[in-house]
Amino acid sequence: MILKKMKKARRITDIPCLHEEILGVIFSRLPVKTLLRLKCSNKGYFDLISSPWFMTLHRKRFSSDPDNHCIFVQTGKINRLIRIQNPGNLIKLNEPCRTDYTVIGSINGLICLVTNIASRQWICLWNPSINQYKMFPVHNDNPEKTHKCDVSMGFEYEKGSDDYKVIRVLSYKTGWPLTILEIYSTNSDSWKEKMKNARRITDNPYLVNEILEGIFLRLPVKTLLRLKCVCKRYCDLISSPWFITLHRKIFNSEPYNHCILVQTGEINRLIRIQNPGCLIKINEPCTSNYTVVGSINGLVCLVTTTGPRKLICLWNPSINQFKMFPPMRRRMTRYIDVSMGFGYEKDSDDYKVMRVLSYKTVWPPTTLLEVYSTKLESWTVRKFDVHLKMSTCRCDVIVEGFTYWVAKDLDESTVLVSFELSSDDLRLIPVRESLITESQSFEATNYHGSFALLVYSSPSEFKACLEVWMVEDVSADAYRWQKKFTFRMDFEFSRHWGLTCGDIVVKNAPNMPFLFNLTTKQMSVIGINPILSLFNYTESLVSIEGFKRIRNQQKVRRRRNDSLPQKNQQDRDNRHIAELRDLNV
Repeated sequence: MILKKMKKARRITDIPCLHEEILGVIFSRLPVKTLLRLKCSNKGYFDLISSPWFMTLHRKRFSSDPDNHCIFVQTGKINRLIRIQNPGNLIKLNEPCRTDYTVIGSINGLICLVTNIASRQWICLWNPSINQYKMFPVHNDNPEKTHKCDVSMGFEYEKGSDDYKVIRVLSYKTGWPLTILEIYSTNSDSWKEKMKNARRITDNPYLVNEILEGIFLRLPVKTLLRLKCVCKRYCDLISSPWFITLHRKIFNSEPYNHCILVQTGEINRLIRIQNPGCLIKINEPCTSNYTVVGSINGLVCLVTTTGPRKLICLWNPSINQFKMFPPMRRRMTRYIDVSMGFGYEKDSDDYKVMRVLSYKTVWPPTTLLEVYSTKLESWTVRKFDVHLKMSTCRCDVIVEGFTYWVAKDLDESTVLVSFELSSDDLRLIPVRESLITESQSFEATNYHGSFALLVYSSPSEFKACLEVWMVEDVSADAYRWQKKFTFRMDFEFSRHWGLTCGDIVVKNAPNMPFLFNLTTKQMSVIGINPILSLFNYTESLVSIEGFKRIRNQQKVRRRRNDSLPQKNQQDRDNRHIAELRDLNV
């Protein structure tokens, strides 16, 4: 009976059908010396232990266990391995070089050595555990050149390409500062020079792209425009679409980068939220009067209000560029309510301008929506069987993918008009009656990237509050208004505007308007009055097809004024010459 059990046990030790993954887990815990013996047992073990995935798994397991760590010690005469768990026991090594050598470094069980053979430097990659090595000469080893420079060696492992690399840095001490970086790749089995001279190094051409991008993405637009003039590499990086998009997202996410574009009727200025008392002059693209439609991603949409024909202008104040184009030709009458809109569609990276035309006397009720696409540079028209009485000549709120207007329908009920840019669909969202009847005033705003109504109520001086109401499921057929926040106010005001960062601008005549933080209750006076309208603005590098540079309007006016006296003098000289000719005749 005992003999039969022993026979069965002998068969189990053969393990012919044990799954490869189970074997891999077991073998990955064995030392290299044992694995080398197992490779000789059968072909299955040999293939498993020689496979790249098993080598990687075994290396990671052994590297993570402190009991397996060793120290390679050089004494000048003998070189030994010492296990950290048993430092008194010295392990002899079968060294690949008979001559003296210098150890550069070690990683993943490989040791990099440098030695001199026949008056020439050789590099050796050696694995003492498997008793194997590879030797190759140093790149461009010329003693006459190397004695004039400082030479330093390095050894590294690149995980992504599974490549071991030897680095050789040569820094010349005489003449023009020169630094050469030579890299040997075990994958390509070749040398490559990566740096040439110190002049290029000062321009940082070989600074790692990820580091350079991380620095540039946090710089303001004005600095980036200057850096574009430094070299072609910087220009290509800063002008690339992915960099512009990422820079815009980072700047939009930081509240201290947000600005306000203020219209007063006479002057228009930018105001930084972090310093509302400082007004920033802007080089406007229009010499005539204009109305701001809205702003998103650093682009501002304007409509001229004077002249024989109105023009639409897309303008980026940060890069001082603009584009002008006419609206669709259509016969306009006083029986049409007109309102403009502006928005951004993320999926197609398209900025769109909208014009809503609602006919008052047509039956059935008709509203036309004209949409201009900056990608296609063309207009499209959609017709809706509704009548809308717009409250203003421009849209009230712009968020990514949607544009909103506050309007009234045929029943004189207040509705929210939502335009979805991806589908070019127009939806009407009824506004809760209680928000209109029980509040003193309300303003539509972009609140942290979402549409919201800031509802102000002041039944008495000590109970004034500001409520934030939002719509859920805007893209669905069922709409639900929900109160998100309530802020108690210690003062009353006549008008307020909401900002993307959550602050509000308060107008309380005859006092100066001020910026108010709803959370910290901090007030900051704005150095401009009166305010007719204001818009959220964040600087960006965004540019669209057809953008042109804006000439400095002050310089243009000065040139015109300077040229007038010269022109008058020239006219007088011409008349005088004509009179002399008449006398001679």
